Amino acid sequence: LRSLLNGERLPCIIFIGPHGTGKTSLARLVAHSALCRFVILSQADLSSFQIQEILSEAKEAMKCGQRTVLFVEKLSAFSTCHQEKLLCGIEEGHIVFIGATTTMHPSKELILSLWNQSKVFTLRELQYEDVCGVLERAILDMERGLRVALGDVPGVEVLAIKDEVIQFLAKASHGNARVALDALEASICIALRNWKEIQRFESTNRKRSGSRVGTEGVSKEERTKNSSLISGQHNDPSYNVLEHLEEYFQVNQGECSKP
Repeated sequence: LRSLLNGERLPCIIFIGPHGTGKTSLARLVAHSALCRFVILSQADLSSFQIQEILSEAKEAMKCGQRTVLFVEKLSAFSTCHQEKLLCGIEEGHIVFIGATTTMHPSKELILSLWNQSKVFTLRELQYEDVCGVLERAILDMERGLRVALGDVPGVEVLAIKDEVIQFLAKASHGNARVALDALEASICIALRNWKEIQRFESTNRKRSGSRVGTEGVSKEERTKNSSLISGQHNDPSYNVLEHLEEYFQVNQGECSKP
């Protein structure tokens, strides 16, 4: 894949792999590395009008010397009619086609002319250690990680997640990094909500007792101690993140075959 990126012209690319193995992320990286526009075509957007609009925009972008990477999330929903309509843009070089599928034999989902132009890459299911690494990077990354998604939380300076939470997620997600990340974010939101309720309750009690404590007097050590609620370190088991995580996965397992 890296050698293809170094070439003058990108071929069509097909990513095969289970859910949550990074097919969309790889497609974004390809577009970024090749300095291309990136357009995602989801199943809901698949229509002749939408494809025609993408082709028109790609031609305009090509006038400025920029190609367009078109990423189709689900090849099985990409009909023969749509593929034929897109083929002219691919052959003229305006469009770099990238498709994703969980099917091991995608040749049945593509017309012959498009299949012959495609390079196929198979992604393996993420292992336990891989998912642990993804979660740890999401926690530590201050520019693109969970702290960015959650925003600033007054009173919390340290986002500390216990190792057992990460291990539980990595095991329960069955190699699906997206599921693991979504569950981690959901559990932190639950813990933060509970923490805010405790803060509100304590604030109300202080007002009733007539005591006034300014936030300026709260030390960094105290704020860090408060943030330990996020990692489930609380005397009351109802605030344990692992408990909420287990409930989250039980619900998901009841609704579908995998969490």
